[in-house]
Amino acid sequence: MDAQGYKRAPAWSTQKVVDLIAVWGEEFVQAEHRYSRRNTNICAKIMQVMGEKGYTRDMQQCRVKIKELRRHTMASMEPAQITTAVMSILNTLRIIMQNMQNQNLQKQPRR
Repeated sequence: MDAQGYKRAPAWSTQKVVDLIAVWGEEFVQAEHRYSRRNTNICAKIMQVMGEKGYTRDMQQCRVKIKELRRHTMASMEPAQITTAVMSILNTLRIIMQNMQNQNLQKQPRR
């Protein structure tokens, strides 16, 4: 047992991690992630699909593993890659904002 009195879960096998990443990449998960930053809801849906595949991890274990994978991915990126990723996000946000502004202009009554 660790310091908090919890029994550690067994390590994730490579196949489990691959399946977790596959489920994380599915459209319904990404759609949920676009509209909500509430990872609890997202992890619950992921664990439901993982349960259907026969895995018995709980939501907390899923959440911790996803955070760990994200942290390792960012740590392994070169600064130029991070900059490129950030610029891609900023460009996407700029396009979204322009689209929203255009929609607002179209909704305004003409004089």
